[in-house]
Amino acid sequence: HQGSWGTVCDDSWDMADANVVCRQLGCGSAVSALSNAAFGKGTGPIWLDKVHCKGTELSLWDCPDKPLFSNNCDHKEDAAVNCSGMTETTALPTRADPPRRPATDSTRISTSVILCIILGALLCLVLAILAGQIRSAKAQQRGSRLSYDPFSEAVYEEIDYDLLREKQGMTGLSGLYVL
Repeated sequence: HQGSWGTVCDDSWDMADANVVCRQLGCGSAVSALSNAAFGKGTGPIWLDKVHCKGTELSLWDCPDKPLFSNNCDHKEDAAVNCSGMTETTALPTRADPPRRPATDSTRISTSVILCIILGALLCLVLAILAGQIRSAKAQQRGSRLSYDPFSEAVYEEIDYDLLREKQGMTGLSGLYVL
């Protein structure tokens, strides 16, 4: 209230009041309405006392209560709530704070589904890169075998002895051998 956090007294605190707080905080519905500073004593002013909500209000400020500062409470009587979405103490936002929509299970599920899809896509990308690297290595090995130069080795053949004599006779050189 007026930019300052405070607490609510637990006098006449019940499930209807707790439901309004859980709805206002966006934490689902109330599981329990707790009293006697169940989560520890609060600090600051005690803004509301003897709150009587019907359970349909959008904000705790819309519920009938005893006027501000006319309470007989201290912080050992701070009210608390346990909401289905998460556990919160009753620190009150100002009236200007718009009510938040509760987080639903479908929102939580869709977030985890999106995360799984992203991780799956990254895994597929890594596998595709790995497959490309393997294919490239195999092609390189095949390419090195295909680049074999058959003329890089000497070729030895038997030369017909008669052809050699014939050549020698034509040239008139009897002591020289031509290869």
